[in-house]
Amino acid sequence: MRGMWAWAIAFVVSLGGVGAASAQNLACATVKVEPDVAFDGRKLREIADIADPTLRRINTLLTQRCFDEAQADIDAFVAAHPGDHRVTYVQTRGAWMTGSPAEAETLLSETISKYPDFASAYILLAGLKLDHEQYAEVGPLLDKAERLSPTDLWLFVDRLRLAALTSPDRALVETMARVMRDKRFRRDVRVDMFALILDNLQSLADAATIDAAHQTHIAIGYNSPEDSITSYAFWLIEDQQRTADAREWLEPLLKTQLRHPEVVHKLLAESYLFDAARIDPVQTERNFALIEKARNEMGGSIDDLARDAALDARFKPLQGFFAVVEDIDKPDELGETALCAGLQAIVLDVPMIKSMLANLADPNQLCSSVKTTPVGVILIHAQAQTAERAELLRDLLARGADPNPTVFNEDAITFCKNNGRCDALLDILQPAWDAAGKH
Repeated sequence: MRGMWAWAIAFVVSLGGVGAASAQNLACATVKVEPDVAFDGRKLREIADIADPTLRRINTLLTQRCFDEAQADIDAFVAAHPGDHRVTYVQTRGAWMTGSPAEAETLLSETISKYPDFASAYILLAGLKLDHEQYAEVGPLLDKAERLSPTDLWLFVDRLRLAALTSPDRALVETMARVMRDKRFRRDVRVDMFALILDNLQSLADAATIDAAHQTHIAIGYNSPEDSITSYAFWLIEDQQRTADAREWLEPLLKTQLRHPEVVHKLLAESYLFDAARIDPVQTERNFALIEKARNEMGGSIDDLARDAALDARFKPLQGFFAVVEDIDKPDELGETALCAGLQAIVLDVPMIKSMLANLADPNQLCSSVKTTPVGVILIHAQAQTAERAELLRDLLARGADPNPTVFNEDAITFCKNNGRCDALLDILQPAWDAAGKH
């Protein structure tokens, strides 16, 4: 096993040089086995069927990523207890953690075949299969483990994980939220709970649970403060309209070293605009100061937020602030204008797109991602939201759009004749083609 772990040990040392390595060594030297956790009338213990204190400490060393110390203790244990199969658990867990899950799975399967009463091996194998999304195989493994060791911590946790990924309900989410909040549970257990709630179960969770998941995410330090706080702020602003709460988290971030300070400034700008929209839906004397705060966060102009207002339904309250947008035809960093992006959105926002046209957006501009004009974009997507596209097509033609642009390297007339995408729009297109002398 030593060879499999070597890269992980080198990686830990390389993260921060001698100082980091020294701090890691000190932490590893003082590792203590996690205590049992009393929860819902059960006393949960990790590797409950392994009582040997040396193996239990090795397992904790692995949890703390003290791979060098764990390997040394494993070697010593094997030398002193050459026939003890229980060491297989920490050997295979170490292999999994350091990048050899296939080898770990093979060794676990062999161990179970020889020692069918080894509950911890069933539980670790179930965890591997959960990670590989082999859900049908997880339940039977946990059932076998439960008959042998019903109070095992990871038996309990993996049952929650499996249910969250296959058959979630509100009662499950409530239990997961209680585990997440309970500081007696290990950090990695609590991380599993909030990650599942935020990534998979928000539709079943109430606002208080989602809020607690975000705050646990921040408190545990699983990601950088920049990442966890901006994620929380997105939710506070765009889903909960708790703009003042978001600013309390965001503003201190600007006093720290950030990878993407522009994201924080944009979120602060959004928070002020949502506040302004609750006063009046367009710029007025009553909300002008808030809109000015948003402009200051964005370096003097909120125009870059126009696309968000056009393409995301959550920003609909802000659309009144973008009725007039300077330089409407300016492309973004991907080379796409707001008009082109709006026409290619999954859900068309007809009023917003028409407001761009009313603001004299060029009806014959080139949409770079599809290499055609706005009329061409409508023809490409004509079979979805056809009524809305017909309305926008009429508006474009009325504003001087060419009815016969190039679409996929052929003119629009040929494109429409060669497939049925344009059929529903022919009663609009044919008169325009006739008027332009196109046939």
